[in-house]
Amino acid sequence: RSLTNTSFSGSGYDSLAIIYGVFSASNLIAPSVVTVVGPKMSMILSGVVYSGYVISFSKPMTWSLYIASTLIGFAAAVLWTAQGTFLVMNSDSATINRNTGTFWALLQCSMLFGNLYVYLQWREVMTISDNDRRTLFIVLSVISLAGTAVLVTLKDTKHADNSHQIFDTLLPSQTLFKEKVASTLDQIITEFRSMLR
Repeated sequence: RSLTNTSFSGSGYDSLAIIYGVFSASNLIAPSVVTVVGPKMSMILSGVVYSGYVISFSKPMTWSLYIASTLIGFAAAVLWTAQGTFLVMNSDSATINRNTGTFWALLQCSMLFGNLYVYLQWREVMTISDNDRRTLFIVLSVISLAGTAVLVTLKDTKHADNSHQIFDTLLPSQTLFKEKVASTLDQIITEFRSMLR
């Protein structure tokens, strides 16, 4: 609870429950979203949502915490699906282990460096002021947005099917998968329309 903001009554437990509840449900549609939007654009859009979640802590309000928790739950499902898809599309049987290991190492380093920064910055502090909290979340927001901007520089995987550079792809039937997703979406829409009649 903020020392000066008595109107904020958000709960971290409730926020996490919302995030992982929405995340679980969204995993059912995340593959379709990634297929339609593309893995690179899915990662960029999800990164923007993640940054918005971090920004929401710079001036905490109960309503923004819960709305951001809902949005990040959906974005997390899309992001993890898109990352896996992008990783597989840009790997072959010889490089998949190296690429996956590098991804996980970077993921774990993010937890180390964020916590190390907080420890070094606040190790003698007994009470965290609103100004210190705001500064922390602005710094984390800038880092998050910079990381999202780096995603723009990734190679576009739309044309991976036509590329002669990928000899041993791990997703040989991407076109077939897209056709099945489109067919399934058409069936869902048709069924939904019949239910409304």
